[in-house]
Amino acid sequence: MNRSWLQPLLKLLNPDDPRGRVQFRERSVPFHRRTGGELPRTSDGEATVAGYSDIYTAGMSSLKRGDLFMTAVPADLQREAQSLLLAILKKLPLHPTVRIKQSEALLAEGQPCRHRFSLLQIDPIDSDQRELFAVVDAGATAVDFPRRLFAAHLIALGDRSRNPIAAEGMFQRAINIFPGDDSAKGRIDAREELSEDYFEDDNENNCLAYYGLANALGDQGDAARALELMHKAVARSPRWARANQERIRAAIPKKEQRHIVDPLARFWLDVSIP
Repeated sequence: MNRSWLQPLLKLLNPDDPRGRVQFRERSVPFHRRTGGELPRTSDGEATVAGYSDIYTAGMSSLKRGDLFMTAVPADLQREAQSLLLAILKKLPLHPTVRIKQSEALLAEGQPCRHRFSLLQIDPIDSDQRELFAVVDAGATAVDFPRRLFAAHLIALGDRSRNPIAAEGMFQRAINIFPGDDSAKGRIDAREELSEDYFEDDNENNCLAYYGLANALGDQGDAARALELMHKAVARSPRWARANQERIRAAIPKKEQRHIVDPLARFWLDVSIP
């Protein structure tokens, strides 16, 4: 799982760039609490969870950085996990020995939603790791798979994709990983106005995954399913939907709005949001 042949070149051109030194490693996820049924076992007989791996980095000690760890990554998302860990490594300060222990950072501010995460210091796994930090959802106090963070990452990848079929897969996977959290509703007054910064940050109930999936299906000509998902996006976060509607209405001159026939654009011009 090491980096490509570009790594020595990156190391030479920019010695402080973590891409030139990082190594990605994985291990099976131990299954500590058996719930029934046979489980695959490692060579030392320890039960493991099939289809999931812990992904972690090594090589950062030479830069006096901590290495990163993510637990229970689905087997089909290991590449995306590596890209996310690398992006976080690039975001962290060069000498984070003290500052990142209680870190909560923002990532990819120009993307559909910001990536929020926290870091929890854990015991190193390998001897060449100086310090090791588990990447978890912002505010989490226990090491677990960061569902909200990973959903935001998949939304960003889907939004960047020029292939609507590939984008559909990313948005659908984001929904599978984090369907949403209804308990988030009502934490902010439903009529509170969203600031520019908060608009970018808001992904209440994973509404942007439904929004992105709707657009991807619309690009493939499936207007019926796309409109169904747009309604779900609105229902998951009316605050975000109102801000999005205002942006779309502002972007289309009023004299042209009545001539719009595209079903998704028409949806945002006409939809009544509670």
